[in-house]
Parts: sequence; structure tokens; C-alpha cells
Amino acid sequence: MADFLKLTKEETFDILDKFNEHYDSFNDIEAYYRYKKRKRLEDLPTSLSFFGMGPEEDLFNSPDLAPKDMEFEVIHTTDKAEEGKILGKDYTHLLEITASFNVENNPGRSSRFCIREKNTGKYVGFIKLGSPVLNIKPRNAYFGVSKTPLDLANKHFVNGFNIVPAQPFGFNCLGGKLLALYCCSHELRKFLNEKYEKMEALFFETTSLYGSIKNVSQYDGLKPFLRHSGNTESKLLLNLSDELYAQTRDFLQEKNGGPLYTSDQEIPTSTKMRTSDKIYSILKNNLKVYDLNKFEEFQKLIKEKMAITTQKRYYTSDYGFENTKDYIFGKTDKLIKKPNYDNYSFENLTKWWKVKAQKRWENVKANGKLRRELEFWNTNNIDK
Repeated sequence: MADFLKLTKEETFDILDKFNEHYDSFNDIEAYYRYKKRKRLEDLPTSLSFFGMGPEEDLFNSPDLAPKDMEFEVIHTTDKAEEGKILGKDYTHLLEITASFNVENNPGRSSRFCIREKNTGKYVGFIKLGSPVLNIKPRNAYFGVSKTPLDLANKHFVNGFNIVPAQPFGFNCLGGKLLALYCCSHELRKFLNEKYEKMEALFFETTSLYGSIKNVSQYDGLKPFLRHSGNTESKLLLNLSDELYAQTRDFLQEKNGGPLYTSDQEIPTSTKMRTSDKIYSILKNNLKVYDLNKFEEFQKLIKEKMAITTQKRYYTSDYGFENTKDYIFGKTDKLIKKPNYDNYSFENLTKWWKVKAQKRWENVKANGKLRRELEFWNTNNIDK
């Protein structure tokens, strides 16, 4: 008796054909990002206001405002309208039209922030902090372990999932570096500690978006606050489109009479990731029954699509503490501040950034390369 969900031959081949068609749509990771981005943009509202103005009107675009004259504040997200905050759905819409990648829901904790320039009242960028990826080789090497214990990772580690500047602020003023610095700030660390029970954030980590496709990252040049600490080496299968995933999941769950997997984890991994793994497993097991040649061809396709992912540069911050390694792993119960600990405050990080940003802004302006046009994604420019 089969220990997997049994499909008919017709059902199996129908799912296989749809998967093959999906993966034939792209040959590299950038094509994959564009494919998913296009689908997301098609579902976005054309306007977030009653006056026909698009959401891009809230993005910062004052290229003649010098970085030395800028002032910033953190705007938190909320599920219900609240003064001084931004609705979560509006944050998502703004991030979607700003970021080159697709906005995904990450497993575990998630805290989202907008950074707003006070003089203009416009958003210069977006941050999402969340639970750490459970196992990263360069992190393990940094701490000298084979695998980071789950309880320690969730108590002490923070992952920077989204760190996205509005453009051309990012280009003209090193906007991505400003956002990355804020991720390492005492203020955001304190916010996370107060928001989540038993949280004691001591180690921030993030990865470059495109990995080895590009040799530079917005996170470079931020020592001592943020340092390159190696490259990730995992290969991940590029996800199905949202539509194909939902169609296949719903069909199989109906056949199964319920969810495709159950979890008793205290801090669960991504439901979508676990469900996707189960979908592939069901398809493979049924292909073995009906056509071994098709099974082997599908296995080969999966390996090819995993191979087009790239190594990502891995960056870390200790928030200005001297002995985070020993403290996290219980070798000491007292944290020691570095001499530059106070430099990790929101105010001092901004001052540090202004020096670099002002120089950058003056250089691009003097060379006639200052960008003035607001850059945002829509269905008309995604393929250009």
C-alpha cells in the first residue's frame, strides 16, 4: 500500500506539464525574479488614494536635498489605522513597487519599518526584520559549530529580510547603506527585545540579494557596524508562481481531505515551504509509479533549476558588543560593550552615514550623474 497521496495517471501528468511549463519560463535567477515580479504587479491596486495618485507619490524624490540636511524617523506598521504608523498592506504595496525582488512572507517573527525623511514627509526605504534562517554555513563557521541550536538562534539572532531604499535616493545618497546601518541600531534592537517575549537580540545577519551575479553589495563599506562574514553555499529550488502553487496545493489538499503536512514545532518553518516540499514529493512518487523516464527527466530539471541559484554574500553585526559569541553560548553571563558601542545609536549612525552620503551626492552631482527620475516598478516597465 502506497504511503503517499495517490493520484491518477492523468492527474500526475497534468501537474507535471504545468510545472515544466513554469520552469521553461526562465533560464536564470534574474529572469525568475522578473517573472514573479510581473505576476505580483498585475495584482496590485493602481492607486492607494482617492485622487488617482499612485502609491509612488509617497516615495522620496528630492534629488537636490543634500544628505547633510536630511532628517529621518522610523515609521512602524500596523494592522489598523493608527496615527504615526503605516498600514501593513500599504507598506507591502510600496515595497513591491520599490524592490527588484518579490515580497514574500517569511516564517516566524516579522517586524516591518518604513524610514521617512522628515523635511519632505516621504519614504526613503523599507526594512523587514525577522527570525533567522535556521542553518547557514558561514554563521556556523563564525561561531565554531556544526549547526546553530534552534533555541539560541531564535533568542539572539535577527535576520534582515528586506532592506530596500527608494530610488534614486539609493543611488544618489547611498540609501541602502543608511537602512543597513539602522538595522544594527540600538533602537531597533530594543524594539525587538520589547516586542517578543524572551528575545535578546545580539547578532544581526543578512545576505546580498543577487549573490555572485553581482560582485558588490550595498552592505559593503559599512565596517565596523556591518561586516562581510563569508558566502552562503546552499542551493534552493526556485519557487512556483503564486498562482500555480495555490492551484496545486488546493487540488492536492482536496484529494487528501486536509493539509498536506502537520507540524508540532514550537516555532514553525514556513508553511508554504513545507507544503511545497510535500507537493514535489507527491508528484515524484506518482511519477515513479506511472513513468520512470518522466520521473528521471523531472529530477534532472529540478537539479538544473537549483543550479541557477547563486552564492550570496553574508553580513553580520554584533550591535557593538565585545563578547557576543561567548555570551550567546553560555560561556559568560556578562555582556561587554565595545569602546564604540554608543556609535550604534540611531543618531550617531545617521551622522556617520551623512559624511559618506554627502561626499557621494556631491560627486555624482559634479559629474552630471545625479539621477532625478523616481524609479518604481509597474507592469509597463518590468520587462525593460
